[in-house]
Amino acid sequence: MAKVKIPAEADNGDPLHVPYKPKEEDLVAIIDTREPLPLDLSPMKSVRGTLETGDFSYVGGEHWTRIERKAFPDFLNCVTHERERFEKEIIRLKAYPDRMLIIEASWQEIEAGDWPLIFDKKKDIWRKPDITPQAALMSIFSWMSEGIPVTLIGDPPMPDANGELPNDDMRALRAKKKSQLFVRRALFFSARRQFESVRRTILGKMIPYMIPEEKPGPPEEYV
Repeated sequence: MAKVKIPAEADNGDPLHVPYKPKEEDLVAIIDTREPLPLDLSPMKSVRGTLETGDFSYVGGEHWTRIERKAFPDFLNCVTHERERFEKEIIRLKAYPDRMLIIEASWQEIEAGDWPLIFDKKKDIWRKPDITPQAALMSIFSWMSEGIPVTLIGDPPMPDANGELPNDDMRALRAKKKSQLFVRRALFFSARRQFESVRRTILGKMIPYMIPEEKPGPPEEYV
C-alpha cells in the first residue's frame, strides 16, 4: 500500500484555503447555561448553550470534547450527598474522546481536609462536609482509573505577609483564574488536533500526493 503525503503548508495547492492551524480567537467556546459564574475564555469568543454533559466544549467539537469543572465546594458535594448523581455524569463523560475534570483545589488542601463550607440542600444549611481526606482522594483515583483525566487547580494554603491564610473566597478567586487559563488552552489544543485530523483526511482524498511504498526488511544498520 502506498503512503499518502499531505502538503504541510496551508496554501500549497490546498483547495480548502483554510489556515493550517487555528488560533484561539478563531474558536467559539460553548459554556453550559448551568454554569452560574462562567469563565472568561478570551481571546476565544464564547456562547451560552445547553450541554447535556460537562460545562465546556466548542462549536464544531460538541461530539468530541467536554470539560467538567468543579469548584472546591462542588467537588465535596459530588463525593458526599450528590455522589450517585455525579457518578452518572462520569459515565456520560467517558463517551467523549477528549474529556477532563478540573477540580479547583490543591492536593495539599484535600490531603489536609481543609474543607470550605458547603450548602446541604436537604437540611437547607451551610456546613462542613462529613468526609475524610482519604475518602475524597480515593474518589479522584477511582475516576482516573475509569479513564477520566483529573487536574487539581489550586494553591497550597500559604500565609500572607501578616501570617494569615487566605479565606475561602480568596482561594476560590485564585482557583477560578487558573481554571480560565486551563480550560481555554485545553479547548484550543483539542480543537487544533481535531482540525488537523479532519483537514488531512479531506486533503488526502482531494490531493493524493503519492510516494513509493517502503519495502519491508531489516533496519539498515543491521544489513
